[in-house]
Order: sequence, then structure tokens, then C-alpha cells
Amino acid sequence: MKKITLTLLAFVVTCFMYQVSAQTFTATDTPQAVGPNSGTVTASIASSTAVGVVGLADGEFSLDNVFMNINHSWADDLDIRLTSPGGGVTVDLSTDNGSLGGLNPAADLTFTDGSVNDVTSWGSFSPAADYQAEGGLLNTLFAGEPANGDWTLTVTDDTNGDGGNLNAYSITLSENLGLPPVIACPADIMLN
Repeated sequence: MKKITLTLLAFVVTCFMYQVSAQTFTATDTPQAVGPNSGTVTASIASSTAVGVVGLADGEFSLDNVFMNINHSWADDLDIRLTSPGGGVTVDLSTDNGSLGGLNPAADLTFTDGSVNDVTSWGSFSPAADYQAEGGLLNTLFAGEPANGDWTLTVTDDTNGDGGNLNAYSITLSENLGLPPVIACPADIMLN
């Protein structure tokens, strides 16, 4: 029984070791006012320890999610875009979605490729737990772009007359480490 417990413990530890590569980078230039008459607000994140490119191969980085906390009296006044380091690619996360009340009071918006929620269906209610970016799959669109450098979030109030705040912004990147090693059970372990 002791061998079974130790083997299972080793397996669990090995599996968790393959998931600790995720790194969350948080903007230090928030909060910032969004409208009225503030035009475009940008917040940047320096991802200096994620050295490599966005992609699916071993050693490349997956963009797991883009997170922000934001409030605005009319969410559908906002165009929200993410630009890769160096400005090589810009992706629309949400443009003119959410209507009245969607971000009033402040709410979290999370964009991830694994979401089943379409941001264009977001109406005058609180946002869902997460959405796919309106512009498409983040890891496909940013493939080949550098993971390290300044990831810039741009929030534009395209109507004026009302306002809110970008309270927080972060991105999470994970290095692709491949599959964990196969752990063979010793032949003398018998499960009862």
C-alpha cells in the first residue's frame, strides 16, 4: 500500500509541475479614466520573463487569457483592442458590445480562446465569465509574435458624453512544455 501511495503522489506532483509555467503579467499604469472626452486609453504590460514567441510548439508561449476590470455607464461605447509587443498585430477583443448596464457597476472581462461565449451576443447585462475575442482566436492571430515586451490594451470611448475607468489589466502566458513523461507502474504494485 505504501508503494501505491508514493507512486500516486509522484504522479500528482509531476502533473502539477507541468502546469506551473503559467505567468500572469499585470499592468502598473491602471486605473485610468475612460471617457468622456478622454479619447483613447492605453495600458501596457511588460512580459520580460516570457522570452520566445506565441505559438503551439514546445518552448513557445500560449496566450491563456486577457483580463480586465472595467466600469463604464455604456459598455457598447467601448472599442477594446490588444496589440502585441512591437505593434506587429492588433486584435479586436470587443467593439461596441455590452449596452447599458453591462459594465455599470465595474465588472471583469476575460478573453480566452477556450471560451464558448460570443462577445457580440453580450447585451445589457453583466458580462459572462469569459469570451472569445471578437477578432478571432488569440493564439492563431498572434502566432509568431514575440511573447516578451509590451502588450498594449487600448480602450476607446467612441461616443463621449459618459465615462468610466479601466481599473485593472493583465495577461497570462504559458510556456508549452509538451506532454509530461509517461510514468510506468512497477509490476509488483497490485490494486485491490
